[in-house]
Amino acid sequence: MLYLIDYGKTTPYRDLNTGLHHKTCPKSPILQNSDFQSKNQIIGATYSRRDDLESIGNILIYLISGTLPWFNQPKNSKLGKRAERKPDIMTDSRQYVTLGELCKGMPQIICKYMYYCQHALEFD
Repeated sequence: MLYLIDYGKTTPYRDLNTGLHHKTCPKSPILQNSDFQSKNQIIGATYSRRDDLESIGNILIYLISGTLPWFNQPKNSKLGKRAERKPDIMTDSRQYVTLGELCKGMPQIICKYMYYCQHALEFD
């Protein structure tokens, strides 16, 4: 059994007065630990619940396989070594990882889940 909780960057997603969903902002700050962040988060899109779900998928893939495509890449690869990554380099390089590469060897349900997170869910 696994329990994961991190309330470090929580924010209300609805306006407390109107009850309406907050709008997306043009650029949000990138968090320091971006190993498991969603693709939207690493490009600076406003965080939302869909990003939390995609991050959980990245964590599940990591727990199943022990790695993610952007970890431990050869030095000359466009992804760079994990230890040498910097947030600005990672922002660009993570965008090259396809869903097929991310889900290689994963159970079909994980692939469907990640597709749903990346392609079916919207900001609100």
